[in-house]
Amino acid sequence: MTDTNIKKWILETQTKDDIKHISQYGCVNGTCSELIYYSDTLAFYNKHDEEIWEIVSERAFSCGQSPLEFINQAQGNIDNDTQFKNLLVWISIEMVCDELVINEEVA
Repeated sequence: MTDTNIKKWILETQTKDDIKHISQYGCVNGTCSELIYYSDTLAFYNKHDEEIWEIVSERAFSCGQSPLEFINQAQGNIDNDTQFKNLLVWISIEMVCDELVINEEVA
């Protein structure tokens, strides 16, 4: 996994146990305490939107899907732009944490 701003943010703000918990349970239950509130996830999205779309698109294409097909499979309510961006942030954080765990970068 190449170093990214999101990966750097995770490694600087989350403990190894936090990363493992995010990988296992996702962000939906407040596992990533810095990204619970919409104000936090929107700020994160606005700062990292291009990288978020790169992460989501890469995973979608590797699964033979378009990014929107991939996102559509994610659980969560998407009734507005804020919820959509929140979901994208959580998906990208979860995928980067998954890679960190799989690659044993947080063993």
